[in-house]
Order: sequence, then structure tokens, then C-alpha cells
Amino acid sequence: DWRRRIGEWIGKGRGENLMNVDIFFDFAPVLGDAALAAVLRRDAIAAAGREIVFLGNLVQHVGAFRPPLAWDWFGLASGFQLQDGRVDLKLGGLLPLVSAARVLALRHSIEATSTFERFRKLRERKLISAGDAKAVAEALEAFMAAILRQQLADSAAGLEPSSKIDPSILDRRERRALRAHLTMVDIIQPMVEGAVAR
Repeated sequence: DWRRRIGEWIGKGRGENLMNVDIFFDFAPVLGDAALAAVLRRDAIAAAGREIVFLGNLVQHVGAFRPPLAWDWFGLASGFQLQDGRVDLKLGGLLPLVSAARVLALRHSIEATSTFERFRKLRERKLISAGDAKAVAEALEAFMAAILRQQLADSAAGLEPSSKIDPSILDRRERRALRAHLTMVDIIQPMVEGAVAR
């Protein structure tokens, strides 16, 4: 049943089907025969890795994410694009990198589910440079730290925690570093496109 469903998702990999299968590849067994889950993962990764059209659709999905940066006349990151005074680090930072890692892992038959582990294995196989792998890991850590810091501040203020941060909670050096980390979103997208096109 699962194989049939995965085949349908991959064969009709657009819209909701694309979201279903994209999330599916991060599954973890919680009950029952873990060996069956391992076989299902291998089968699903092999099926996805053979379908270039499906992978291309996933790449388009990754390309839909834009880093929430404002640019000056010289094409340099000059600040953040704010919504109600906040920056959405999940939509503009975490999700594109997590999705890029998933697509690259599928393309190269990597079974890891952790984003950090996927990038580590890509680096070990020399599919991405050590510098890019390090930069992505630092970006992911920075996004998660900033989101957690904002969520703690929001909870203390009686607000609903979210993935949107107020840049004013960061000092000037931290804001500059966060802008630099967000540029990784633009750097990783052509890398993913190139990997699927090969």
C-alpha cells in the first residue's frame, strides 16, 4: 500500500501531492517492524531518484522560497524584508535549506533524514564543497538560535511564539551575520538545480 501511494505521489508530483511526498521522506518508524520501514525508505528513495521530472518539480518548490532580504542599488543585502516588523526565518531561511538537503539526498540516494546529516554526507561524497557544507550548517544553527531566542522572549511577554523574529532583539553584529547566512538560500538553489539536471 505504501509503495503504491508513493508511486502515485511521485507520478503526480505537484501541489498537495508534492507536499505529501516531500514531507514523507523524513519519516521515522515509531511502532512495528523497523526493518520494513528501512526497506520502504530505500525503495522510496530509489523510486524518487529515478524520476527526474519529479525531482525537477521539487527543485521548483525549493526555488519558490526567497530569503527575506532587502537589497540596495548595488545588489548588496542592505537589511531585512519585514512583515509587521518581523522577519520569517522559517519560510525564508530554514525551509529552503531543509528542502534543498532533501532534494540533494534523494538525487544521490542518501538515506539520512537529518538536514545536518544530509549535508555532511553530501560533503563526504564531495558533492558539495566543505566550505558550502560549513556555511549551510552555520546558517541553520543561526536561524534556529534566533527563532528560539525570539520564542523565549515572546513567551515571557505572553505572546504566541512563532518563527518570525524582531531584528531589534539582535545586536548589529548579529544582524549582519544573519543577513550573510540568509544569502546561503540564494547560493544553494542553483546548486540543487545543477545536481538534478545532471
